[in-house]
Amino acid sequence: MVAGNVDIVDPKFDKYFSIEYTLSILIGMDSFFYFIEDESANALVLKQIRYDFAMREPTQQDKELVLQKILMSEKFLQLPYAHVFICYSSTKFTIVPEELYNKHQLRSYLSQVTRLGEDTVVDMCRLSKLAAHVVYGVDKVIMDVTKSYFPGASHLHIVSPLIMQSYQHAQHHEGPQVFIHVGNGIMGIVLFDKSQLQLVNTFQYKTELDFMYYTLLVYEQFKLDSETVPVLISGRAKKKTATYEQLSKYVRNIQFIQAPSYYQYSSAFQDVDFHFYRDLLSMKLCV
Repeated sequence: MVAGNVDIVDPKFDKYFSIEYTLSILIGMDSFFYFIEDESANALVLKQIRYDFAMREPTQQDKELVLQKILMSEKFLQLPYAHVFICYSSTKFTIVPEELYNKHQLRSYLSQVTRLGEDTVVDMCRLSKLAAHVVYGVDKVIMDVTKSYFPGASHLHIVSPLIMQSYQHAQHHEGPQVFIHVGNGIMGIVLFDKSQLQLVNTFQYKTELDFMYYTLLVYEQFKLDSETVPVLISGRAKKKTATYEQLSKYVRNIQFIQAPSYYQYSSAFQDVDFHFYRDLLSMKLCV
């Protein structure tokens, strides 16, 4: 269920105008992604680089070296940009409503829901349209590297664009909507009822049965009708897989989220499965 490498560059990309462009970076669990748009929201560059950890569990040093190598070798990442957004994938996060938020309590918020080591940096990003903050943890070595390369960048957690893409879709539809983002062994589930956020969570899964269990658990816990409440899928998922076929037996309406309409795409992007990259392409909704 994982997409292969992608390397798309529109002929209109001009390095001499990069200072007017926006660079979005997603540091994923198994890949490094980046996307470049111009000031008119034309898609210019989309790239995915799979990590190579020699078939073993990576150490902190492995992760740092791989990230350093990508940042030093990718020519587009050497250019100046008007805006840079960096998004981190991790399972360490929590949502804090605006009325309860205190910027001096970030580590306390997160330590209540997950174990934090000394090598974990705690940061936050605000979801202004939902009056909430995402408080999250990132490996210190990873954030230190990104800040050294992009000192003026804005930092996000992956649930932020997932929540905001779901919010954008849900507010134009009546009733509850279940959104599932598929990663490499991790699935994120977001539930909205119109503009009301009901649930955000991530789950590790190994089999189709795991995937089914966590999906149907949401339907059961929130008493959702699987005949009428849809599942909208994004991330590294495809049709004609055992997971999709199993899910379709229990949920009548399954959709793959399409390309966001706030970008313009040239023919260079005609073969892209945009739902693979909705996390990356939804980062601008968090601004």
